[in-house]
Amino acid sequence: MDEMGIDFNNPAVLWVSHPILVILAPHEEEQKCTEKYTILWLQFVLVDAKQVVQLEDELELGKNVKPAASGTWAHFSVGGVKMRCRENERIKWDLDTCFCREKLEDIRQAEQCDGVNRVPRSTYKHGKTEFHMQFRPLDWQTLINHQPRLLDWIPLTQQDLLK
Repeated sequence: MDEMGIDFNNPAVLWVSHPILVILAPHEEEQKCTEKYTILWLQFVLVDAKQVVQLEDELELGKNVKPAASGTWAHFSVGGVKMRCRENERIKWDLDTCFCREKLEDIRQAEQCDGVNRVPRSTYKHGKTEFHMQFRPLDWQTLINHQPRLLDWIPLTQQDLLK
């Protein structure tokens, strides 16, 4: 099962890549533990877009009136199973995380804003102001590193599945 709560045997899953181990500089939590590096287990999952359904569940936006980042924010089901965020459930006890659907070729890194008048979201901690970005640095780096190959790979894999 992936971190979104979708089992690899889900009927919408068309293909799962072999594992890719990526070694990176430690991210924030690992730096706190004085770790020297991050090892990321990465697998790509191709799903049937026709089996991804936007649900009518209400979005929890906190202080925001609109989502703080681009894309379509909603709750989704994949192959009849509601997407979940295991990380938020484990760390924040948040059982109602919404997700963003965005075309891979259109992704961009930008500051989050308050969703209304485009005021950047920030947090003041440890004597400095940190601006919230749409993607965590680790996630953004992973997406950008693999985006070109994925954009080439997706149509080829779809063609192979139709044979």
